[in-house]
Parts: sequence; structure tokens; C-alpha cells
Amino acid sequence: MPRFALRDIFVLTAIVAIALAGYRFLWNPPPDPNAQAYFACYLAALAFATLAAFLGRPHWRRSCQGFAAYGWMHLIFVLWGGFRLSDIYDALRLIQGVKLGFVLGVLVALLSGWLLKEQKLPEQSQK
Repeated sequence: MPRFALRDIFVLTAIVAIALAGYRFLWNPPPDPNAQAYFACYLAALAFATLAAFLGRPHWRRSCQGFAAYGWMHLIFVLWGGFRLSDIYDALRLIQGVKLGFVLGVLVALLSGWLLKEQKLPEQSQK
């Protein structure tokens, strides 16, 4: 029988809670009045995670690297044609993609912080 630490159970509970909250967050009929705010918050969080992945404390770097890697890939591949907003349906698709990207980015950040091992620097021999 596998044994779990209390920290692992808390992290798993947080992941499930964020996934369910994300499902509830996405269950919103169009048109969404906060569309520009979602997009601005997503870009701000992505910029913060990118900076924190390089300059942050070692404990937070793995989570920020996960969020930044997912966020940039999400902007490149999923929202590739979303910046040409020719009609309201393109804008709604862009906002749904941003909302989903934010939720999945947080899940990837939690999973990368929980599952990836911390890299230890090799000790230099002093002569």
C-alpha cells in the first residue's frame, strides 16, 4: 500500500480544487464583460512567472518555470490566430482560451513544483 506524506495529500487536494474552480470559472455564458481584464491579468502573470523563473528563490523557480513554459506555448500554439479579431466570435474564442490557459497554467505550476526534483549544484572541491 503506498504511503503519502501530509504535504502530498494537501497538494493533491489543492490541484483538484483548482481544477474544479477552473471548471466553474469557465462556465460563464458569453459575452463576458471582463474579457480585457482576463487577458491583461494573463499577460501580467506570464511576465511575472518568466521573471521569477530566472530571478526567483530556488523553491519557487520550478513552479514559475512550469507556468511560464506552459503560458508561452499556450500563447504561441493555441492563441496563434486570436489576435486578429475580425468579429465577436474571434474575441470570445480568444477570451475562452485565455481563461483556460490561466487555469491550466496554475495546474502545471503546481504539478511542476510538486513533481520535479530540485537541481543540486555540484560541490566544487577546494584545494
